[in-house]
Amino acid sequence: MSRVSGVPVKAKLALPLWVRRLFFKDLHHMLLYYEVDKGPKGSPETFKAVVPDAMSAEGWFHFHGRYANGEKICE
Repeated sequence: MSRVSGVPVKAKLALPLWVRRLFFKDLHHMLLYYEVDKGPKGSPETFKAVVPDAMSAEGWFHFHGRYANGEKICE
Protein backbone atom coordinates (compact mmCIF):
# COMPACT_ATOMS: atom_id res chain seq x y z
CA MET A 1 0.00 0.00 0.00
CA SER A 2 2.81 2.41 0.87
CA ARG A 3 4.60 1.59 -2.37
CA VAL A 4 1.48 2.24 -4.48
CA SER A 5 0.14 5.33 -2.70
CA GLY A 6 3.48 6.89 -1.79
CA VAL A 7 2.12 7.52 1.72
CA PRO A 8 3.49 5.63 4.73
CA VAL A 9 0.96 3.11 6.06
CA LYS A 10 1.06 1.87 9.64
CA ALA A 11 -0.77 -1.34 10.53
CA LYS A 12 -2.86 -1.38 13.69
CA LEU A 13 -5.61 -3.41 15.28
CA ALA A 14 -8.93 -2.40 13.67
CA LEU A 15 -11.19 -3.76 16.39
CA PRO A 16 -10.66 -5.36 19.78
CA LEU A 17 -10.03 -9.11 19.67
CA TRP A 18 -12.92 -9.83 22.06
CA VAL A 19 -15.34 -8.13 19.62
CA ARG A 20 -13.94 -10.15 16.73
CA ARG A 21 -14.15 -13.39 18.75
CA LEU A 22 -17.71 -12.72 19.96
CA PHE A 23 -19.39 -11.25 16.87
CA PHE A 24 -17.31 -12.37 13.89
CA LYS A 25 -16.53 -16.01 14.62
CA ASP A 26 -15.71 -17.02 11.03
CA LEU A 27 -13.44 -14.02 10.55
CA HIS A 28 -11.84 -14.65 13.94
CA HIS A 29 -10.90 -18.24 13.04
CA MET A 30 -9.70 -17.23 9.58
CA LEU A 31 -7.42 -14.60 11.12
CA LEU A 32 -6.17 -17.05 13.73
CA TYR A 33 -5.07 -19.23 10.81
CA TYR A 34 -2.87 -16.38 9.60
CA GLU A 35 -1.73 -15.24 13.05
CA VAL A 36 -0.92 -18.64 14.58
CA ASP A 37 -0.31 -20.97 11.62
CA LYS A 38 1.27 -18.21 9.52
CA GLY A 39 -1.20 -18.70 6.67
CA PRO A 40 -1.11 -20.89 3.58
CA LYS A 41 2.01 -22.82 2.78
CA GLY A 42 1.71 -22.60 -1.01
CA SER A 43 3.39 -20.17 -3.35
CA PRO A 44 1.91 -17.40 -5.52
CA GLU A 45 2.89 -19.40 -8.60
CA THR A 46 0.89 -22.42 -7.38
CA PHE A 47 -2.12 -20.20 -6.71
CA LYS A 48 -1.86 -18.58 -10.16
CA ALA A 49 -1.96 -22.04 -11.72
CA VAL A 50 -5.49 -22.31 -10.29
CA VAL A 51 -6.51 -18.63 -10.66
CA PRO A 52 -4.48 -17.29 -13.61
CA ASP A 53 -5.78 -13.71 -13.46
CA ALA A 54 -5.10 -13.25 -9.72
CA MET A 55 -3.48 -9.92 -8.84
CA SER A 56 -0.97 -8.98 -6.20
CA ALA A 57 -2.10 -6.43 -3.63
CA GLU A 58 -0.09 -3.81 -5.50
CA GLY A 59 -1.70 -4.78 -8.81
CA TRP A 60 -5.17 -4.66 -7.23
CA PHE A 61 -4.61 -1.13 -5.89
CA HIS A 62 -3.31 0.04 -9.27
CA PHE A 63 -6.29 -1.58 -11.03
CA HIS A 64 -8.96 -0.08 -8.74
CA GLY A 65 -7.19 3.20 -8.10
CA ARG A 66 -9.56 4.38 -5.33
CA TYR A 67 -10.43 3.65 -1.72
CA ALA A 68 -14.04 2.75 -0.85
CA ASN A 69 -14.70 6.44 -0.06
CA GLY A 70 -13.68 7.44 -3.61
CA GLU A 71 -10.33 8.97 -2.64
CA LYS A 72 -7.53 8.18 -5.11
CA ILE A 73 -4.97 5.61 -3.98
CA CYS A 74 -2.33 6.56 -6.48
CA GLU A 75 -1.85 8.87 -9.42
